[in-house]
Amino acid sequence: MQITDRVLKDILKKFGSKNQIMVCIEELNELACVLAKFPRYDTDKNAVTEMKDKVLDEYADVIIILHHIKNIFQLEDTEVMDRLNKKLKRIKRWVDNPETKMSITIKDREV
Repeated sequence: MQITDRVLKDILKKFGSKNQIMVCIEELNELACVLAKFPRYDTDKNAVTEMKDKVLDEYADVIIILHHIKNIFQLEDTEVMDRLNKKLKRIKRWVDNPETKMSITIKDREV
């Protein structure tokens, strides 16, 4: 994935952090709204076929805006990867436990 830092910095300089945060909220909501339609389809296959292009558009928007968030909050790649790995270990813990139900995702927040 290639997103040039120069373009992102120029956008941030031109529009500012507050506006980019608002755009982030909008883009995340747009993806959520598209995904909320998934259960309306008869099968997962039909949903994926019908929704793929719209999801792809919103997914790309979210990826771009997440880079803005990373820059605004000065998140370092190493700390992002560390947190990501901790969260993936937590998910693995849930998956590996045969007793785990979806409700565990509300209760078990240990990272």
